[in-house]
Amino acid sequence: MGAIHILQGIIAAASSGGGSGGGGGGGGGASYRSWTIEWWSKKQSPQTNTVPRIFSCGVDTGASIGYSNESGGDYIWTGGVSAFGGPTSVGSTANTWFHWAIVSDGTNLTLYRNGVSLSSAPRTGSAITDTTTALTVGTDTSNGWKGLITDFHIIKGTAKYTGNFTPPTSRIQTQTGTQVLLYANGGSIVNAGPISGSASNWTYSTDDPYGDGAGSITFDGSAAILSYQGGSWIALDAA
Repeated sequence: MGAIHILQGIIAAASSGGGSGGGGGGGGGASYRSWTIEWWSKKQSPQTNTVPRIFSCGVDTGASIGYSNESGGDYIWTGGVSAFGGPTSVGSTANTWFHWAIVSDGTNLTLYRNGVSLSSAPRTGSAITDTTTALTVGTDTSNGWKGLITDFHIIKGTAKYTGNFTPPTSRIQTQTGTQVLLYANGGSIVNAGPISGSASNWTYSTDDPYGDGAGSITFDGSAAILSYQGGSWIALDAA
């Protein structure tokens, strides 16, 4: 078991049961909106780096958003403000598939693991309006993560889940607001969303959480990276 800090400010998102859209208020003059980021991951042990990033917009704790599997716990970085006022106990066992989801409904931020809410709190900090920073998956360009990822999904404008839910049992599908939906299919990376990007040094695995044979994207902890240039699509709190 580890600890997870959710630090909130420039991007975040995820998964839960139901769905809502639109915007909401924000403390300190910030204007928050609804969005979701969800993904399946299966980390491998040992990791190559001490602060391996599953995904990131920016570098290290200054990232507009980033998720890392560290030896002392799991962290989601979003602008330097702790959404839950401290660590949340989570499980991130090696060689086990987990579905992760972070959801903003315009007022609150909720973290889900395998469909169960781990923490929820009012949003604070800066609104997510950065349009220039690239999103990288599998690293923050210098701290690679080692393991498998599939169905990495960013939705702008909708809180896909609004309560505990059953994790997807088949491939996640696009919906209104889908910006990126990444998965492997027969040895190729598919992005079912409208945002184009680049991929290098990844490998294909037949392993996936659904057992449908479509497989997943393998990251080696060093050179593997998927990269998507910034734009209005990643300004999740902008209309």
